[in-house]
Amino acid sequence: MSDRLSETDEIDLSGATLVLVGLGALAVTIAIVFVLDPELAPTFDPIVVVEYLMAILGVGAALGLGVNYLRGEQGELDPPLVEYRSTVTVPGTSIDADLAGTTAEGALGRYKRIGAVRERLRAVLEDVLSRTGVPESDREEVVESGAWTDDSAATGFFQSSSPFSASDRIRMRATRQHPLVVQARHAIDAVASRLGVDGREWTDPDDSGARSEIDEGWVGRLSDVQRQISETDRLRIVTGLTLFAVGTGVLLDAGLVVLAGVVGLGPIALRYVGPTPAPQLEIERELDDAEPDPDEQVRVTVTVSNVGDRMVSDLRYLDGVPPGLNVVDGSPRHGMALRPGASARFAYVVEAERGEHAFEEPLLIARDVIGSVERVERAETSGESSIRCEPKPTSDLSVPVRAQTSRDVGRVVTDVGGSGLEFHSVREYRPGDPLKRIDWNRVARGGEPATMQFREEHAATVVLLLDARGEAFVAPERDAPNAIERSLGAVAEVFRSRLDRDDRVGLGALAAEDCWLPPGAGHGHWALARRLLATDPAFTEGGDGNFYTLLAMRRLRKRLPKHAQLVLFSPLADDAAVSIARRLHAYGYPMTVVSPDATATDTPGRTVAHLERRLRLSRLRDADVRVIDWRRDEPLSIAVDRAQRRWSR
Repeated sequence: MSDRLSETDEIDLSGATLVLVGLGALAVTIAIVFVLDPELAPTFDPIVVVEYLMAILGVGAALGLGVNYLRGEQGELDPPLVEYRSTVTVPGTSIDADLAGTTAEGALGRYKRIGAVRERLRAVLEDVLSRTGVPESDREEVVESGAWTDDSAATGFFQSSSPFSASDRIRMRATRQHPLVVQARHAIDAVASRLGVDGREWTDPDDSGARSEIDEGWVGRLSDVQRQISETDRLRIVTGLTLFAVGTGVLLDAGLVVLAGVVGLGPIALRYVGPTPAPQLEIERELDDAEPDPDEQVRVTVTVSNVGDRMVSDLRYLDGVPPGLNVVDGSPRHGMALRPGASARFAYVVEAERGEHAFEEPLLIARDVIGSVERVERAETSGESSIRCEPKPTSDLSVPVRAQTSRDVGRVVTDVGGSGLEFHSVREYRPGDPLKRIDWNRVARGGEPATMQFREEHAATVVLLLDARGEAFVAPERDAPNAIERSLGAVAEVFRSRLDRDDRVGLGALAAEDCWLPPGAGHGHWALARRLLATDPAFTEGGDGNFYTLLAMRRLRKRLPKHAQLVLFSPLADDAAVSIARRLHAYGYPMTVVSPDATATDTPGRTVAHLERRLRLSRLRDADVRVIDWRRDEPLSIAVDRAQRRWSR
């Protein structure tokens, strides 16, 4: 089920085919010799010739099966890891895969992949140099000369000459290390140190533990699995031993060895005599809570019953966990053997996330008695089939807005003098001014009457935008909440909090699916927003269509009110998010970016993604865009307080 290629996949011929080809070439060579010199050809009994020829072919086939077995080739289904969310990616894993060579086709393909990593890292390095005081005119020379670091292996990654000696290269070959990969790790480490990322988990580029780790298995959906009936490799070793024993016994004229090999013919014959598995099952799924709160754990109980009249000797069941949920306890996989009328029951626990999550049809893998034939099927289930989770704000969380307001009364303190609570200034008295605003202390001292003014409090028009493009469905780990889920919870709390402050609040998404709620107020407006946050397809990855930045920006500008302030929730997973935020801010809509950090620093590739995100944050700050860096494992309120202290400097 994986499209990854290794260096051994370049040869399409199996081991058995190679052995047969070699035997065929040997036979042709002998035949040519006998044709050129007929006297060399001995006289054989035809029956004996056929007997020995069949024995040789049997031994050759047995050796071929053994080679395939040792190479790990197997025909059994590799089902997806439904325990993890299939709607997220981890930033930087593509770089780790390129360095590990799992995405390359041959040696040339690997060099190209490493070259792409070099260009990407070079762009990061030049941006880092600009942030650390190196003039633009000198950056290329600094990179080429290697003056930016004392690590010769790091500088060599951007140069044509190799920094390693002959003995170093021999040692690398002995330990199966690629010189360019070693240089890349050193370069990433040096760039991170130059930018001041000292607290990273990955620190030593020469440590074997610092090598890129590629997760085993593939995270996907059950809809990606094809229904099929195929043969497994359970009988491969039995078939190989049988052929080898019979062939060797014939060649050595050893009857006991031949009889020992005949024993293996029983399982082989059973493969062709026994029926193909076709179980008749009824499946029921139960949920202890179909409408949980966010982060609440939901227990899923599955009951599988054999309603047919045949024994199900080997059944593997894989439940269709919704792609947006993560299994936190138990397993959706279960193996069983069911006699007619029997049932099996098991359970697992998922963690609820915002949205409506539908279970997929489960996957059934049925095998015959000896496990030689495998039937892959999908099955229908009865009972509950979805989990609905609506956001429910539990704290008075808000994001500070700027002084740009509307004429409506609210709670945003402005620089305009008038009625309010906070003192602003004193002006001369005008007929008609309220008596309570006259400075009577000044009149008592014999001065002219004057009117006190206070800072007026107006309502703000705030539009919360959520970056829901496919690039934004990222997480620091494949079993961690993605940036969209973190943002949706924060959007719900900020939306409700701004409504409580008498502001007019709207909601929109940067996504392939159009999503827009015009600014409004009141409890009815919150009900509309809550339903949209829970069910709108714009916040679910996998929808049809592409996101076109220019069209989305044009549509959004037509909808935005004149005095709207924008709060964009985005992990800043690519440069397009930075461009959108800067352009909207330049159009006159004061912009605040709340960026949940979905990067990590535990591998070289993830470290590069972390560096890129930090540089994007700096580019936004350079454009006078307020940025709230929402780090992992911290409440948003702490990130807001930290950002406010930075803004007040």
